[in-house]
Amino acid sequence: MKANELRIGNLLEHDGMVVVADGVSILDIWSATGNDYEPTPLTTDWLKRLGFDQESSGSSKDGWWQSYGIEETTDKFGLQYILDIEKFEFYYDVGSFQQELEIKHVHQLQNLYFAITGEELTLNN
Repeated sequence: MKANELRIGNLLEHDGMVVVADGVSILDIWSATGNDYEPTPLTTDWLKRLGFDQESSGSSKDGWWQSYGIEETTDKFGLQYILDIEKFEFYYDVGSFQQELEIKHVHQLQNLYFAITGEELTLNN
């Protein structure tokens, strides 16, 4: 993970605990700790904690999948989890242009969501 991938509010792991990058410069954190923060792996549990709901499921050439979205942004933002290969993909379709992007970590999802919607994901307990 590189410091330039992070924003204030991103969720990271440090000494086995999830922490929020908040209140100090990311670069200060990086230099003071010797880069010992790890990205938080994205899981279906994290999707639920961030407000995503499973919308549908099915199978394709890649195997069984589950589709997740957030109710108020479903038209703009969706994720597909391919169970057989344990892979999350963000997808969007604009006219004849289709794109899929693999997302492996929570901070990547947070950053992409903010870039597309202009809003932060809310962490639910």
